Amino acid sequence: MSGKIHLTGEEVFPPYDFFQQESPREQQRERLHKAIESCRDGWRRRLEAMLCRSELSLSCRLLTQAEDDAETLYFVMEHQWDGRLQRSAALYIEHATLYQLAEMTFGGMPTDRAMTLRGVSETERRLGNSLLSMLADNLVARILPEAVPASPRMLGFKPDIAAVSYLKFEIHFAGRQLSWVLALPALEVAPQAQNEPVITGLAVELNAGLPGLNTRLSVPLASFELPLGRLAELREGDVLPIHLLQEVVARAGDLPVLKGRVAERDGMLVFASHGFID
Repeated sequence: MSGKIHLTGEEVFPPYDFFQQESPREQQRERLHKAIESCRDGWRRRLEAMLCRSELSLSCRLLTQAEDDAETLYFVMEHQWDGRLQRSAALYIEHATLYQLAEMTFGGMPTDRAMTLRGVSETERRLGNSLLSMLADNLVARILPEAVPASPRMLGFKPDIAAVSYLKFEIHFAGRQLSWVLALPALEVAPQAQNEPVITGLAVELNAGLPGLNTRLSVPLASFELPLGRLAELREGDVLPIHLLQEVVARAGDLPVLKGRVAERDGMLVFASHGFID
């Protein structure tokens, strides 16, 4: 096979982020997905115990923003890291939802009745603090292990928190559904400013040297199925018909690098690239 690659489009070697310098939102979401998977079962079991429900199911999904209204209650929590106390999570929950959760903790059942306007009871306040602590402690501990939690508290207004992640929780039981939102700011240790020029310069040098490095690409020509009985009957000199794959992937080791097709050119088989794989 010819080693020549016929590129389409812009012929530029794509820069590689050696130090994974994504935005704070991208970094946090990557860590958040892993943390959610680790915490989900534990959350469900604790909610079942808290709400006296054994048939409860829990789902979580990330939102781009959180909706709230006049009936939304706000609870905030702080953690200490980087030598200071910082807001680490906020719970947005409708008053009617918190009331129904409080009823369930005493063995009651949520109703569809409209709740009359009234103040927040001490039971609801404690439940909101407990719910926030239960959810945020586990998440922050996995995203920022060095952080030390402080006690949550209820606010009478929407907290001033620059959230980069909104996580919506939904519980389902007996055909009913209740939900609330957990808002998280950027949870990360402040970078050391004096190291940034060194890291940036090294990344530039490494990217500049990448195009001159050699790597071995492997490109599959064909793939086909063969009965085991036929395979056992094969002898030296036997010929098997093959058909070239319409779309193939060139790999560097186990890493997919280029997509394209195998074609014939000037009596040789060549790999015609369609471009790099994102």
